[in-house]
Amino acid sequence: MSWILAFVGFALLVILHELGHFWAAKSVGMRVEKFSLFFPPTLFSKKRGETEYAIGAIPAGGYVKISGMNPDEDLPDEVRTRAYYSQPVWKRIVVIAAGPAVNLVLAFILMLVFFSAIGPHTESRKVGRITPGFPAAGVLKPGDKLVAVDGRGGSLVQLDEAALAMLCDPCVRRRVEAAGEVPGQLVDDYVAAIAAAGAERPAGVTLALHLCRGNYRGGWLASGGYEPVAEAVFASAGVDVLLLEFDSARAGGFEPLRHVPPTTSVVLGLVSTKSPELECRDELLRRIEEASRYVDVERLALSPQCGFASTAGGNPVSEDDQRRKLALVVDVCDEVWGGP
Repeated sequence: MSWILAFVGFALLVILHELGHFWAAKSVGMRVEKFSLFFPPTLFSKKRGETEYAIGAIPAGGYVKISGMNPDEDLPDEVRTRAYYSQPVWKRIVVIAAGPAVNLVLAFILMLVFFSAIGPHTESRKVGRITPGFPAAGVLKPGDKLVAVDGRGGSLVQLDEAALAMLCDPCVRRRVEAAGEVPGQLVDDYVAAIAAAGAERPAGVTLALHLCRGNYRGGWLASGGYEPVAEAVFASAGVDVLLLEFDSARAGGFEPLRHVPPTTSVVLGLVSTKSPELECRDELLRRIEEASRYVDVERLALSPQCGFASTAGGNPVSEDDQRRKLALVVDVCDEVWGGP
């Protein structure tokens, strides 16, 4: 059905475009020999007056044939005065511009209809559709307005940043260079944008930045340690918390943490959300101790490296796997930092 609608839409676009040329040529007195929807071979044609109307077999456009578009064309005297090349320049400009002009007018009309139907987009705090069976369905209803969370308003803003994490990967940096960009400049631009976005956050609002290498069906988008971006991102992004993935060897070592300023905390994403295999408790403790060589342990924290399901496709981990991993995180945190 979608192909049929696309074909019909394309046909209408061609018809209106060529009608623009046709109407303009007729209006300024030129002789139109043929008006064709689509290109030959011709499937149907009918002549009315001096013009032949046709439908072609190749749906790749259409055309209007005006007498004398070729200056070398041999034409009878009664036709020559109405030939394209015999007309003033302004008439020829009108005919050539008429087709695109019709398309522009059509686009403007469609835009007006579209925005009249849906109205302007505005941000809203009102609750829309609620999925039955979800916890929110028990306390919210469509139309409710969100004014605060737990009576305090939002106190944590977390940005999920993939581009900077991907620019840690030498292969990605080479592709960026091949496209004519400078990886280092992109890093600076992204960091400046993040810093500007959080510069005027209200007092009491914590700004966190998660560097994500991809999290879809157990896969990933990039490899490489944080060293290529660490100095710029860690020192200049102006965030309060860094959530960093260290779930595999692809993420490199902890050495880049030396660039973390003393006012910034680091959440170590040591527990994989991509694999159902449960991490070794002692190994997590060892890695936290290793990271504390670069950032004081009181500014460190532990978490899964990403969400268990960043997209509808999810990851190859069951609900039980998730519960076991979260319980392990809590257990390790209790040992390192104590209970609540």
